[in-house]
Amino acid sequence: MNQIENLAWQPFYQCVACGASALFSAIALLTLHWSLLAAALVNVVVMLFVPQLFNKRMEKLGKDCEAGQAKATGKLKDILAGYDVLRSFGREQRFRQGAEEASEQIEKPKFRLTYVKGFVGAGFGCVNIAVQMLIDVLIGVLSIRGVILQSALMGGGNLCGSLSNGIGTMAQLLLSFSSTKPYFEKITVHADGIQDKTNEKIRPLNSAITVNDLTFQYDEKPVLRDLSLTFRKGGKYALTGPSGCGKSTLLKLLLGWLPDYSGTIRFDGANAHDFTPEQLQQQMSYIEQNVFLFNSTIRDNITLGEDFTDEQMEKALRDSALMDDLAAMPGGLDTPVGENGSALSGGQKQRVAIARALIHHRSILLVDEGTSALDQKNAGIVEDSLLANPALTLILVSHHLAPERKAQFTSVYSLEPATAHRQIA
Repeated sequence: MNQIENLAWQPFYQCVACGASALFSAIALLTLHWSLLAAALVNVVVMLFVPQLFNKRMEKLGKDCEAGQAKATGKLKDILAGYDVLRSFGREQRFRQGAEEASEQIEKPKFRLTYVKGFVGAGFGCVNIAVQMLIDVLIGVLSIRGVILQSALMGGGNLCGSLSNGIGTMAQLLLSFSSTKPYFEKITVHADGIQDKTNEKIRPLNSAITVNDLTFQYDEKPVLRDLSLTFRKGGKYALTGPSGCGKSTLLKLLLGWLPDYSGTIRFDGANAHDFTPEQLQQQMSYIEQNVFLFNSTIRDNITLGEDFTDEQMEKALRDSALMDDLAAMPGGLDTPVGENGSALSGGQKQRVAIARALIHHRSILLVDEGTSALDQKNAGIVEDSLLANPALTLILVSHHLAPERKAQFTSVYSLEPATAHRQIA
């Protein structure tokens, strides 16, 4: 967003100002003599044509800059999140090294972009000065011949300069627009061909979610290749396979969080690309292993500020196996959870997340190792409750699925790294 502001919005308003200045200067030149305006317009054509020669170059530099900054941001997030680990092992040097590498990853492409912009801008300046000198010669000739008054000699030069400078500045600013195209593409990836439909509701799933020839990769690393499978309404599905085979990635693709894939994901035949992630999440809820909780109460983290009846709350607590935990807490539902749930155990945090999903009546529940922190008894209670809900379409990721549990699922899909799925049952 900072790059868009610096390279697009600010230059846009500068373009408006320069365009207005150039327009009024052109009108004033016309009042002096048509030949002055004609010469100035030739300059305009030249100055507007030259940037077209650099558009592709600037767009590539902008793309490199955006990609470098995205990777550097990921690296910074990673080393910041792992600082305590590095410190506990006396590896602060790795933290500093990682920060320096991320900084360099940000600055190098940004420097190249700034350097080329400055170089091209200097070239524009030279062309602009040369054209202004020719126009000054024309003004001198017209003055000597008496076509225009000698008193208009200085004013005509200033007007031509104002017009040339305005167009020249606009030409340079157009290069900034070219370099921001990758940034706009990144934040409007869901807007191609559709209006903002975030607040529009989509129809509840009626038949099935179908995945056809789905292929996805992170940078150059392939994760899923030609994956085809079906999740029918009300069905219970498990995704198994080794780490890195794309189980969690598939859930994020269904949620619309990773739009850059090939193949199709369809909800009752409608292409997932026709919906925003916000629309898809009106039907789906996602529970991951590392649950995030707000620094408030258990009640607030379950309801998220909405009102529910006591019966609805009780059912969500019972089906999430959270009831016994609350009985041991003096504050019950009004117990503070601490920053990111620090006052609760990992299992309690997962049970709160499951209760949150259940009480909001999402018809499709995606669970990414969402019961991994629970003991066997409570994990069984939660899974039995989810599997017994006929209105719920469940897609559950698991590294280890007991044989007796597999029989309770509609289908179990085994994924392998970057290969098509293999259906077990």
